[in-house]
Amino acid sequence: MPLDHYTSALEQVRPMIAEYAPAAWSEALEGTPAARSQPASELSALLLAVNYELLGYSPEHAWLLAQRGEGAAPDHLDG
Repeated sequence: MPLDHYTSALEQVRPMIAEYAPAAWSEALEGTPAARSQPASELSALLLAVNYELLGYSPEHAWLLAQRGEGAAPDHLDG
């Protein structure tokens, strides 16, 4: 299930839990350079967007900030 960047990240957590194994969630939460597989990257972006929504940003702004956060991760700048 692809992430919908026009829908609340909070609303997408439950379907993503059903879709991805706990190992993918663990990999996303580790935040290490090895955690850059497609599922881990998607889940990392989702978790960042959720955090921004919980801080009070609109879903659209939360996704925008999450995408910037993913792109600015040190492993992307170093390699």
